[in-house]
Amino acid sequence: IEERVATASGTYGVYVYRVEKGVGYGRKEREVMPAASILKVPAMMTALNQIDKGQLTMDSEVTLLEQDRSPGLGPMQFMKAGTKIKLDDVLAHLGKKSDNTAWLMLNRVLGVGEIEIEIEKMGMGDTSYREGTTTAVDVAKMFSKAKLGNVVGKSGWEKMREYLTES
Repeated sequence: IEERVATASGTYGVYVYRVEKGVGYGRKEREVMPAASILKVPAMMTALNQIDKGQLTMDSEVTLLEQDRSPGLGPMQFMKAGTKIKLDDVLAHLGKKSDNTAWLMLNRVLGVGEIEIEIEKMGMGDTSYREGTTTAVDVAKMFSKAKLGNVVGKSGWEKMREYLTES
């Protein structure tokens, strides 16, 4: 790990976790850092949980509001306010394009508090959704619990993989 980051600019936290053995190792793995787009994943997981509980469906329509529009990543920022988009498409844009507008739509529809509850359930104690910070260990917890079906169930894990593949 040291060799890989020695010549890179910036600060890196790295954590390798072996799910099947329950052990991991890293470098600056507990250092709190800006989370950037990795925090879009707990929003996705919260939506998939609500689908699993029957509170939402993949076909649920989400209306794009002007306040959701966010410059930067993703094509949804160019859609007309008032456009109705299936939740499945919002999640696909979030995962495959890291779409900022999709993220704001999910924050509004799901509620930031609900996303924070999911983060807490995963044991991501060093992550702050509102401040946009996390650690490499918390990110590993999130993905390992998702893979094991402890957060989003098997079908939710498969949808996550679909959304995050080739992103």
